[in-house]
Amino acid sequence: MKYLCLVAIIAIFFTSSCKTTYQKKTKTCPEITHLKGDSTTYEVVVFDPEFESWYAMHYSQASDHSESYYKNWNKQYVDEWNYKASTGGKYSHFFLNSIDYDFNISYGIDVERKLFWYFKFVETYLKIPILPYGPSSHSF
Repeated sequence: MKYLCLVAIIAIFFTSSCKTTYQKKTKTCPEITHLKGDSTTYEVVVFDPEFESWYAMHYSQASDHSESYYKNWNKQYVDEWNYKASTGGKYSHFFLNSIDYDFNISYGIDVERKLFWYFKFVETYLKIPILPYGPSSHSF
């Protein structure tokens, strides 16, 4: 019985250790990628599995904004994200990679909107501040 209990404790320890190691290696920043076969269409790829359900619950067309609104906020968010990724700080474990975002490229409203909402997800759901003076017109 003691042997079985010891095996169970070791198994729990290794399982939780692997989970932590996996979480540390998970990519946290979104990627903006070309869609296959089309050099002018982009999509946002988010690696956090909880984002899509959070996004579906919080986004509504009634609270939608223009592409320029999203683009202007995304420029600020990306600049701050990349600064945090390059300098470290309190949340250096989260801001591991920079975001490849070119303000001069027209990504389209779908990409701009989803990227904006990802930043709001990080700030409100994950409770990791990016812009202390960010948009406050949305209630989450």
